[in-house]
Amino acid sequence: MNALDHIDQLRKKVAYTNGLRNLAAKAELAEALLNMNSLQEAFDLAKAAVARARHLLARAVERGAEDRTYRKTLAQCLLALGLCYELERRYEEGEAIYRECTDLYESVEEWPSYAKSMRYLAAAYGGQGRNDEAIRTVDRCLEFCEHINLREPVSPLLTTKAYVLMNTPNKQLARPVLEHAIEAAGESVADKAYAVHAYALYFFFSKEPETADRHFTTAIDLWPDKQLNFSYMTTLRTAAVNRRSMSNFPGALDYLKQAIAIARTMEFSWHEAELRYITAEILQACAEADQAFEQFQTAHKLYTTAGDTTGELASLAQMGRISYETGNTDGGRELLGECAARILETEAEHKHLATIRTILRYCPESCDLDGLLSIVETMIRVDRQQGAHHKIERFTTLGDILSAQEKHNEALVEYGKSLELAQEIGSLQEQANAAFHSAKVYCRIGAFIKAIPLLRTAIELTGESADLNLQISMHELQATACEAAGDTSSALTHLRRTMELERTLRAGQSRRRVEVLKVKHDVATLEEKTAKFQERLDTMAREREADKRIVQVLTARAERDEEVLADLRRDLRSCSRRSDLRPEHILPLLRLTEERLHEVDSSKSDTELVQLDHSFLAYLAEHYPQLTVKERKVCALIRTNISNQEIGRLVNVSTRSIESYRYRIRKKLGLEAGSDLNGAIANLTSEA
Repeated sequence: MNALDHIDQLRKKVAYTNGLRNLAAKAELAEALLNMNSLQEAFDLAKAAVARARHLLARAVERGAEDRTYRKTLAQCLLALGLCYELERRYEEGEAIYRECTDLYESVEEWPSYAKSMRYLAAAYGGQGRNDEAIRTVDRCLEFCEHINLREPVSPLLTTKAYVLMNTPNKQLARPVLEHAIEAAGESVADKAYAVHAYALYFFFSKEPETADRHFTTAIDLWPDKQLNFSYMTTLRTAAVNRRSMSNFPGALDYLKQAIAIARTMEFSWHEAELRYITAEILQACAEADQAFEQFQTAHKLYTTAGDTTGELASLAQMGRISYETGNTDGGRELLGECAARILETEAEHKHLATIRTILRYCPESCDLDGLLSIVETMIRVDRQQGAHHKIERFTTLGDILSAQEKHNEALVEYGKSLELAQEIGSLQEQANAAFHSAKVYCRIGAFIKAIPLLRTAIELTGESADLNLQISMHELQATACEAAGDTSSALTHLRRTMELERTLRAGQSRRRVEVLKVKHDVATLEEKTAKFQERLDTMAREREADKRIVQVLTARAERDEEVLADLRRDLRSCSRRSDLRPEHILPLLRLTEERLHEVDSSKSDTELVQLDHSFLAYLAEHYPQLTVKERKVCALIRTNISNQEIGRLVNVSTRSIESYRYRIRKKLGLEAGSDLNGAIANLTSEA
């Protein structure tokens, strides 16, 4: 059953039930809609279910009725609502919901669900950057589970704790926790796959992509029901991103292809769009601009279908970017200008920030910079409770806009804020980005001395696993800064490094093109072999038809002989009843019978034989002209593996005559006496 069928069933369940069962169905439907990225519909449904569940619980309390079931139903609805808040990154509101949910499950002693809500509460703390509280919440729940001997939620709780630890400067503490989570999963395949997936992510974040790839492969093998498993699809996606970081683009594309097939089967438009977006980014890195543009175009349509404005605009910006990079400046300016105008029309959402930076990088003149500046400033002012990562993104985007407006000092202030926040949370990649952006501004205003240490920091933090284009940009800018500062030796070093990276990049692109050409060559070879095989099949089919015609001829002859014998039998019976029978009466009868037995339409027989195999008869006529027409026909019949007697009947000669024919044919073909004539003619058949 695909996702849409499941949702249709839940909608019917909601429509045809009432009371608490109806509310439980609504909560289940809301969670299913979240998987489809239908956030607004899920939100509305969960809110309505929570409001109705509160009302029913209040009435039950007033009546003094047993309210245990009412509490459980309200908790289930709250859990769905909390997930909606979490996906909107409204972690404070989600925290309040999960707290209430936890209290309700505790009051009815529904311990597995209690542990689940505690796990979600810890995730809400982590989303707010309150990592210590998140870890304490998980530890408290683990102690409780151990106290009541509840094993089922232990592995997911440990995995959640590890995710929180991975967002702290003490990332290494997550490893033993994840190892414990894998062990605690026991026979639960889903819990083990979830924990192994997190374990792979730990190595991915630790810049150990090869180790991460091994664990991603293990997680992929573990997930059950691979054709209709949302978590399996997510694992494929993250495994593909890891392989992209290894520059293993064919492997990444293979994982993405599998994930896209699952998304299409489950009819997840939004998830398919996201997967195609990542595919397009990889194709772009492989210098496959045309294919990348097509993937972004498909993603744009799917995002539009799914109602995701953020994804729609991001893919539109990437289409504009490719147009610029491939020389279609007018087309790029048009696409990016349309994208900028759409952003100004929409509400201020942090998800548009990456798209705004793309526009600023390629075509800042196509957009209203003051309007974008106002949007980002509003985000910073309103969304004060967002996590550090989102704040860094806002400050960086604000710096990009100010830099495009040539307000360099103000831009440096914003980039400085990004760098401070990145240092606080220990994000090396964010530190490298902030340092690189600041260095670019310093180079623009001629302060090369200040740019050099920032670029050195950015290069060190980025490392060798970063995108080659980014490394080239950093070393190239560092060479320019060192040259302007008079440090020609360092400038030369960075220029050499730039050249090495460019050669590596070109070699990688050439290698990928060679792989593509090899695949195309293999496909062409396979098609050629297929054509030859098909030709051989056609030849065999013609031979089968020839064999069928021979069988038909022989069958017809047998039927005629049977008729002659029947007539002879009838005439003999008639003669046996005559008392005046004399020899002169029998002789005419024998002559008539002999004539009927040898009565053959010679022309018809010849036509049947000639139709046996035109190609073989033509081959004999061309390569063995010494054979007579009759001998070629006998060869054609010999290759069908019928007996000499049957051949004699077909050509109206005796069996002894056929043996003579075989002798003459063997001699004309240059075969020794006693050699296998049938085998020799079969070899002639394969040559023909």
